[in-house]
Amino acid sequence: MDALRAARPVALAVYILCVFAGTFNGLLLMVGWTALGLAFISWYVTPDRPKQDPRAWVLLGVLVLSHMAAIPGALWFGTGNWILTASAFYWLLPALVVFLIADARVFKWLIWIAAIHAGSILFNSLWFAGVQGYSNSGLTFNANVAAGLLVIGIGLVVWTRRDWWAIVPLTPAVIFTGSRAAFLGLIAVILLSLIANNLTWRWFIVLVVLIVSVLTLHSFLHEQFRVSNYTAMHTITAERVINDIGIRWAVPAWPDLFPHGVVEHLGLHNVPLRMAREAGIVAAAAWLILSAWALTRCRNTPAWWLMVVILLLSIVDHYTMRVHLGNLWFLGAGLLLSRSSDIRPMSRPG
Repeated sequence: MDALRAARPVALAVYILCVFAGTFNGLLLMVGWTALGLAFISWYVTPDRPKQDPRAWVLLGVLVLSHMAAIPGALWFGTGNWILTASAFYWLLPALVVFLIADARVFKWLIWIAAIHAGSILFNSLWFAGVQGYSNSGLTFNANVAAGLLVIGIGLVVWTRRDWWAIVPLTPAVIFTGSRAAFLGLIAVILLSLIANNLTWRWFIVLVVLIVSVLTLHSFLHEQFRVSNYTAMHTITAERVINDIGIRWAVPAWPDLFPHGVVEHLGLHNVPLRMAREAGIVAAAAWLILSAWALTRCRNTPAWWLMVVILLLSIVDHYTMRVHLGNLWFLGAGLLLSRSSDIRPMSRPG
């Protein structure tokens, strides 16, 4: 029994890694499904398994039914993109399992996943310098998704106060993705951690020096070797960050009571607005209620701060509702809305 319980966070981390790195890849998909099954068995046979509030499952049911209704809605109200809409609904189902079996011990494995991902970004940035059409997405398919995991990883290091070595690859990798929204999220996470006293002034100074040094190095490498084509088109500057935020808050399509299915156009970058269009206003309301409810529980824990950074990223991008980063929202919500003994307030740094 103890061995099964010890294996649960590892299996859950393997599933998250496989989805993040492969999603529809046959081998990784098989490994991921197997790992999730083992994690569920470990949770099911554990006598002291945590149980979430039944009201949370009602709201999750609203999310699921709304995404299901979006499949015919894509044909009737939307652009006919029912295949991607069905995929979005399909990936909600294993996410519910992540919510059910959420385990706080998975955080240390997520830090390792983020660090390996960061190493991949840094290596590829130099190896494929100047290659046309190349973007620094690391283990995943999109630079913004890639940067989102890095920011979450940095947050986990700060909030769990261990594995500080991971800051060294994680911080430069955020800049090398060229994601301006994630860079803004990185600054917000650092400042919030400092205000909440989860980050000492010594580590704050180290992070500032590291960020400034990496920005200088990145500028030099970009000038000399065009590292890489993605960052050549999307260099990180204060003006570009501000302009990008304005673009991401634009409203090219208004929310609707009826779900329109997955939309494939620029804009609608924040989660509530996009969900209100794709799955309907009721689904967006359920997501917002669950998120706000989670933030009222177990404050100043790693799970609480995980939810904070995901919501920060959700303001400027919609990928946090998709399968890759979306699993982490379900993980944080599952922990915060449970009665698990793994959720404990963190002690103040000395």
